[in-house]
Amino acid sequence: RIDPTIIFYGGEPLLNASAVLEGCKYIREKLPSGIISMVTNGSMVNNEIARVLFNANVVVSVSLDGPKEIHNQIRKFPNQEGTYGDAERGYRILQKNGVETSISFTIGSHNINNLKESLEFLVNELNPSGIGMNFLLDTHFGKNPYAIDMDLATEKSIEGFKYLRDNGIYED
Repeated sequence: RIDPTIIFYGGEPLLNASAVLEGCKYIREKLPSGIISMVTNGSMVNNEIARVLFNANVVVSVSLDGPKEIHNQIRKFPNQEGTYGDAERGYRILQKNGVETSISFTIGSHNINNLKESLEFLVNELNPSGIGMNFLLDTHFGKNPYAIDMDLATEKSIEGFKYLRDNGIYED
């Protein structure tokens, strides 16, 4: 028998935190050995949310694309303020509360030229259990300025994978 995996992902799951947290508790009760994971931007994480996620044994991945100056080029609130500070704060709250934390790392034109340095920063500063690398593709017919060429992205992600492997970090 294979245990099911349930992932809260897309948009920001914690925009409806009460439903997600109740869902996590319910899932854990019904599937004690199943895997529950969540990808979040970290901005809405607080100690109460982190405790519920810990108690439900949810693995959480926070979206971070490198150091503040790189991350904030593309990840912004509607008021155009960068999200790095809130993402890091949420990440650290999760860690402090014992939640298994990893990083969702999007590769785009904002970090492709210093991908390894961005990964080094995240590994050294945040000590993640894993990093998942994702490609930012152009789904807007040539209108996304941060989309990257797949050949270049593949080449750079292989370099990133080798760095992570050499440093004992699991690539999701």
